[in-house]
Amino acid sequence: MPQVSTIHSGSEVPLLTVPEETPFIAITKWVFDVIARQEHHELQAAMEINKKLTAVATRSAPLPALLSAWSAISDTPCVVCDGAGQLIAATPGTPASVVERAVEAVGMARTAGD
Repeated sequence: MPQVSTIHSGSEVPLLTVPEETPFIAITKWVFDVIARQEHHELQAAMEINKKLTAVATRSAPLPALLSAWSAISDTPCVVCDGAGQLIAATPGTPASVVERAVEAVGMARTAGD
């Protein structure tokens, strides 16, 4: 296993240190294994989020319940507008500026589609 350290010089750059006799293919395999494990973990997390949101959505839960479930599993705000671009709901704690930008974006998309 290579030893991994991080250089802090304005940006974080990983630095692998290995014995000189380490074959390059061994380093490559190790790096790809680490990447594959990270991607697998991210995929598993995404699937779990999908299951939770699907469970809420299929219970005919009202929109606030779905937005509440979303805010419990994500730091990303969600804004829901109707076809006319009017705000219907947003995740709890969504900053007003985010809501305003979302409503504006819906309005611009509607204008572009006309």
